[in-house]
Amino acid sequence: MADIIITLKDSTTGKEVVVELPDNVPIKTLLPQITEGLGIEHAEQRQLQNKTQSFDYLENDTLASKRTNANDLCILKYETIQGWVEQET
Repeated sequence: MADIIITLKDSTTGKEVVVELPDNVPIKTLLPQITEGLGIEHAEQRQLQNKTQSFDYLENDTLASKRTNANDLCILKYETIQGWVEQET
């Protein structure tokens, strides 16, 4: 296991922090640590996006499996949940 240093940015507040994270841990496991580093209480409905390389991480991806580079900028954003609401007539 190796650690990688990346810059994290919260899409809602714009807050940025530099963090060192393990590169072989699934993103879903890292989200609580990531949100804590940004001062956010909950990791639910969050998604991590690598802005430097223009891709989204899936829950089971790791930083290593997506070939994340040191000093990449990663954005924590809210997941968009699509759906529809049936309206009464």
